[in-house]
Amino acid sequence: VLVMRSSAIDRGACIESFSQYPQEIEYLFPPISFLQLAGEQHLECTPDGPVRLVPVRINANLKTLTVEEICAQKQTTHLAAFDFLVDELTRDLADLAESADAEARAAADP
Repeated sequence: VLVMRSSAIDRGACIESFSQYPQEIEYLFPPISFLQLAGEQHLECTPDGPVRLVPVRINANLKTLTVEEICAQKQTTHLAAFDFLVDELTRDLADLAESADAEARAAADP
């Protein structure tokens, strides 16, 4: 179980009233929040058995992009890389087609 410490700035949004588990308090944090180990983990005995507790501190990046913006940014990057590879392949194939031994190589292919 993660035992989270948060500050007033790094606090998540409480969704307790929307939870399907009324006995639990749930929080939502922005995407790309950073969890940092904040101490030694330890075991605690509960009526349901032993539980490993891991203390962490959360650092919510308030200037981060939304998930949709991150996906759009990744898509743009991937499409640009793909266009670069297509251009490079086109250039390499044109160089091969213009080479002196292109006709001999084409005739040798079945």
